[in-house]
Amino acid sequence: MKRTTLIFILFLSFLGLLGQTTKIYRTKVPYRNAPIKNYSTYLNHKGFKLRPLQSSIYQTHIRISFDLQTIDLYSKNGVIFEGILTNYIREYIYLGENSKDPRKSTYYYEKISLAPEKVQSIVQMLYTTQQFTIPTGKLIPDWTPGAIHCDAIFFEYYINKKYHKQYYSCPKSQNDTIIYKKIILENKAFIQKELDLDSFYTSFKNKLPKGKAFYGKPDYSYFITR
Repeated sequence: MKRTTLIFILFLSFLGLLGQTTKIYRTKVPYRNAPIKNYSTYLNHKGFKLRPLQSSIYQTHIRISFDLQTIDLYSKNGVIFEGILTNYIREYIYLGENSKDPRKSTYYYEKISLAPEKVQSIVQMLYTTQQFTIPTGKLIPDWTPGAIHCDAIFFEYYINKKYHKQYYSCPKSQNDTIIYKKIILENKAFIQKELDLDSFYTSFKNKLPKGKAFYGKPDYSYFITR
């Protein structure tokens, strides 16, 4: 009888775990006119409560920012890493033509703990390819800045109390003869595939409040949740 009861309790616990969902947060962020890489950092700090890397409590902290997704990889000893994915999206509110309404932008976001083996895989890839030694985009000869929404990638590193950053706008659109283009694109694709970022973002969108308009992926178009 005791064995049957224990099995039943474990079964209920398992069902409870299956039913758990990631909490969706809502926040309002004052609009700030800034270059896209700076605005991304501004959103991370002001909107989504991500600590600025310069004040990180970890020995090694790496932040990778894609369009509407931010990945934090961190370690107390530089060997064993943990990771969190932040998905976010902006609610679209039509204010009329030529509106100068100063209201705050409304964002929805969630934070998801990443599988340890996936995190270690990403960190290993970054070290193997020496991504952190590649110059930032504007220092690469003939690297051309592109439009705001062109699948940019932003790396930030805080290692042994030293901060370093790299920003690459429109890497796919760069000329094939440009040095570092291939490795940057390969690293970007590896991160997206290894962490299954598209699936995570689709799941996030499915959990948004119904009947609202949003501005986001896949192509920065407007859509209404139903």
